[in-house]
Amino acid sequence: MHHHPSSAATMLKIASIYLFLITIITKLPKATSAPQQRYTLIRKTRLSHDSCLLRFALPSTETRTLDNDPTLPTCIKITLPAGTGADAATNTEKDVSKSYSPISHPSAKDYFELVVKSYDFQPGGGMGAFLCGLQVHDEVRPVEDANESNYDPVVDANSNANVSAGESDDRTLKETCNTNTFSSILGKLKSPRMVHGGPSILNRWKHVGLIAGGTGIAPLFQIARILLESGAESEDAARTTVHLLYINRQQEDILIKDAIDELVREHPDRFFVTYSLTRPDYQSESTSIEQCKQSAVACNSEFKLGRGSSNMALDALPPPADGDGSTMVFICGKDGFVQSWGGAIGRAPDQPDGTKGIKIQGPLLGWLAQAGYRASEVFKY
Repeated sequence: MHHHPSSAATMLKIASIYLFLITIITKLPKATSAPQQRYTLIRKTRLSHDSCLLRFALPSTETRTLDNDPTLPTCIKITLPAGTGADAATNTEKDVSKSYSPISHPSAKDYFELVVKSYDFQPGGGMGAFLCGLQVHDEVRPVEDANESNYDPVVDANSNANVSAGESDDRTLKETCNTNTFSSILGKLKSPRMVHGGPSILNRWKHVGLIAGGTGIAPLFQIARILLESGAESEDAARTTVHLLYINRQQEDILIKDAIDELVREHPDRFFVTYSLTRPDYQSESTSIEQCKQSAVACNSEFKLGRGSSNMALDALPPPADGDGSTMVFICGKDGFVQSWGGAIGRAPDQPDGTKGIKIQGPLLGWLAQAGYRASEVFKY
C-alpha cells in the first residue's frame, strides 16, 4: 500500500493536539454535582431472562424531577456501601459504584426508570445482579435524604419482590436475580455530559443518529425521548428527525422494544428504527427470524442481520453532512462495540482525589469513518 509522505507528520500533529487537549481538560474546574440521596424501588418489570426495568421514587423534596433542567440527559451514579453484597465477589470491604442513564424522560415527575442487566457476580462487579434483586417497597412513603455516613439500605426487609402484572412472577425473578432484602439505593445525579462543547441536545441538529448495543440503548433512548417529546413549541425541535440503529445478539436481547415501537407509532415521520441481530444462527432464533422481520414491518421499522458496517451506517442513519452542523450520531455500548463503530474512547489522567479522569472522544475511526462521517458529527457516549 502506498503511503503519502506527509502521513507520519500528520499523525504526529494529531497526537500532539490530542495530548494538548488532555492537558487543558485536566486543568478545567471540576463541575459541581447533586448530593447523594436515597431512592426507593416502587416497580420492577422483567424485560428478559437477565434484565429488569426498575422504577425508583424520588425523595420528598421541592423538586419533583430528577434534575432541575428537564431538557438535559441525566445520569445517576449508584453507590452500594461495603457489606450490602455487591462486593462479595471481591472478598473486600469496598464500596461498589456504577453509573446508569435513566430511560425515562427527565421531565418525569416523582420517579425515574433504569434498565439493568443482571450480570453474574464477578471481581469488581455485582451491581446489576444486586439491583435486579431489590425488593419492591410495598408502601411508598417519603424517605429521608441519606449520606455516606448513615446510609442504611434496608427499608422494609419483609416487603415482597413484585413485578408488573403480566410480565413475570416473583419466583422467576428470584431464580434469575437472586432477590435480596433491600428496597432502596443511594444515588447521586452526575453533572451534565458535555457534547461537543455543550450539554444541550435540543435545537442543535436537524438529524440525529443513535447506534446502541445491548444496554447502551438506555442513554440513547432518553435522548430520543427528549428530542421527540420536548420542545413541541419550538419549530426547530419539532423538525428534528431521529434514526435509531439497535444491535443485539438475539431477538430476546432486544430491551424495551415495546417502548421503542410505541415511540415510532407516536412519531412516524420523525423516528425511524432499525434492529439488527448478530447471531441469527442461534438455535432459539431459527424459527423466529421471519417473525422478527414481520414485527419490524408492522412497527414501521426495519430489520437487519450483522454486527455493523459502513453500509449499515449509511442505510440506517442520517447521511454524513460534511460537518455542516446539521447532523450528529451518538454511539453507546461496550468498549469493543464503540471502538468498532467510531474508535476507542480515551481518558484524561485521574484526578488528585483518585476519581477517574474524564472521557476523551479521540479520533474518529471504524465504520463511521469509513462511511464518511467527520469527528464533529459523532459523539461516543
